[in-house]
Amino acid sequence: MSENKLKDTLSIAKPFILEREDAEGKYRTDKGWKVYKDKLAEDKLTVGPGLTADTGYAELQKMKADETIPHETINSLFGNFLKTTDTQLKKEFPNIYPALNKNQQASLISLIYNTGMDTFKHPTKTNKTSFAYDALKEAGKHLDNAEMKNKFLDEFLEQAHGKTGFIKTTIDGKKQISEGLVNRRNFERKLFNKPVANGTSIFNQVNGKG
Repeated sequence: MSENKLKDTLSIAKPFILEREDAEGKYRTDKGWKVYKDKLAEDKLTVGPGLTADTGYAELQKMKADETIPHETINSLFGNFLKTTDTQLKKEFPNIYPALNKNQQASLISLIYNTGMDTFKHPTKTNKTSFAYDALKEAGKHLDNAEMKNKFLDEFLEQAHGKTGFIKTTIDGKKQISEGLVNRRNFERKLFNKPVANGTSIFNQVNGKG
């Protein structure tokens, strides 16, 4: 992927994910992002778009609950994290990922950032790959056949974002459907399928407001 395309892709993915991480406006303030205990992750201290102390960034090692981390710090760390996700996707899907447009790439980055590549590839304890993963791989085998490529991309969207997709989380030791994840997968699917208009918030675009 060219540097310009990567820049464009990340410019879409970054605000898209940030708005999904705090759609209700609970943690983002004028001064920065408030550190909170994530109840879905055993009260792990979390800030911004799911950044935690164990992500390896020195700036987050000593963060405390309710303190505010400046926007500049979060934006910088988050940008680095997304580049890592982009690198993972290029390595895992060397055929189809570079062939996707920037909206589709941004949608994929959001999905993998949220699920993690390991979970996306192997969602169960077995070595069997997910149907969504397999569909993306198959799409990459048909770059010269638009009909077949799009067939497998549609299959990927259904398997990853549909009723049996990555929409469950563990609550009190049990896997349950998460309304937040259902909404996120719907937003990602809309972004994957919809062109982006310049100057309009990604959040508004996928909601049909721009």
